[in-house]
Amino acid sequence: MREEQNMEWLTAFLLSVSSSLDNFGAALSYGICGIRIRERYNGLIAGIAFLFSYAGIVGGELFGKLLPGKVADVAAALLFFLVGLRIALLAWQQRRRNQQEERVEVGIGDILRTPTRADLDRSGDLSLWEALLLGVALSLNALVNGLGAGILGLSPFLVSSLAALGSFIAVRGGIALGARLATVRIGRWSLGQFSVFLSGAILVFIGLHNLL
Repeated sequence: MREEQNMEWLTAFLLSVSSSLDNFGAALSYGICGIRIRERYNGLIAGIAFLFSYAGIVGGELFGKLLPGKVADVAAALLFFLVGLRIALLAWQQRRRNQQEERVEVGIGDILRTPTRADLDRSGDLSLWEALLLGVALSLNALVNGLGAGILGLSPFLVSSLAALGSFIAVRGGIALGARLATVRIGRWSLGQFSVFLSGAILVFIGLHNLL
């Protein structure tokens, strides 16, 4: 029983770290560009992460009940593996992409690729609407992570709370460190790109661990 509880906490913690690293990488970009996110808007982004994660877990629980026995665990593991692999590959592609295209219209997909585009008016300070847009974009991973967590039967409140707390800390820390770490690189990776890649790698690890 205690071992199962420890594993639940460990999985919830790793899911929080995974989604938080994604947010940290985005926040680093903001810090490097001198874009501010006020504390109340950071709290709003964390709240969106909580809601998306909770919704994903509830959906995962319902889906898991439709799957017999170990099939649910395998489905969750494959979900984590495939999503993690996609995130890692996207980070790899972003590392190799040097050009920045200018677009008039900005959507969720654009913000996922280039987080600083959430500052629509380029004021250097996110408005309420821009913070909402960024929060939704950054919380999509929390939604998918929650789906897998729900299939595994993890606690909705535990996972969602850790996701929200991790988001708040990651965004705040990323912006604070962004300007100072603008020139820091890990091999050919910028620190922000490496954080996103590591986020995907953690999900791949969770998937493989639950498969084996």
